[in-house]
Amino acid sequence: MAIPWRWLYPRRVLFATIPDRMMPEDIVEYMGEFIQELETIPNPRIHVIYDVSQVQKLPGTVRDYLNATFDVTSLPGHGWAILIGANAAVNLVLTVYMNLNSNNIRACSSMEEALEFLHQIDPIQSEG
Repeated sequence: MAIPWRWLYPRRVLFATIPDRMMPEDIVEYMGEFIQELETIPNPRIHVIYDVSQVQKLPGTVRDYLNATFDVTSLPGHGWAILIGANAAVNLVLTVYMNLNSNNIRACSSMEEALEFLHQIDPIQSEG
């Protein structure tokens, strides 16, 4: 299952909607597409806002998801990953992942809060 995404701010902020039953394989596919996109962008930092409000269940174990991901924040051009609408299952994976990798990941309650955070850490975003 593909993870749909679009630019909120061209070549600066991506918005991705995570499907209700995201599998570890979906993460691997998305990461490949994301890395390809990062390689084409000359800007110094690309941030991603993930809408995870549709996610009801994460089939598999936390380890399955951790094994499907890697430290994308070490890639040149990667900025912050912000999750909006996270439920308890997603928050668990997020917390474990953050503790293991010390990544630039943040959970926000709304799109407005996510954009406000980005404006504070990266003023270029306001040029939209």
